[in-house]
Amino acid sequence: MNAYPSGSVQNALLGSISALSDRDKSQILLPTIRSLVETVATLPPADVVASVPEELTIRLLSSFDAAAADSLNNNETMWALFLQVVRTYLRSGMLYL
Repeated sequence: MNAYPSGSVQNALLGSISALSDRDKSQILLPTIRSLVETVATLPPADVVASVPEELTIRLLSSFDAAAADSLNNNETMWALFLQVVRTYLRSGMLYL
């Protein structure tokens, strides 16, 4: 995912797996989710919508579904990232979860 800097290409790739619900999906997308959160964390809340494609954000964050519960419960890195997602998006007023 991160090899493609274009948001539209990333969005298309995510669209191809959007219907999948798998415990490994959020782990596979971990670097991309981390990159997204790091980007959003550096932006003033008013600039988030203009700077980060909403559809891409929704598709990435939707990987934290019921199938990811085991990973969240048993993987400290994944749990820490999930908490970072929640804090970052609550701060920005853009929580899509």
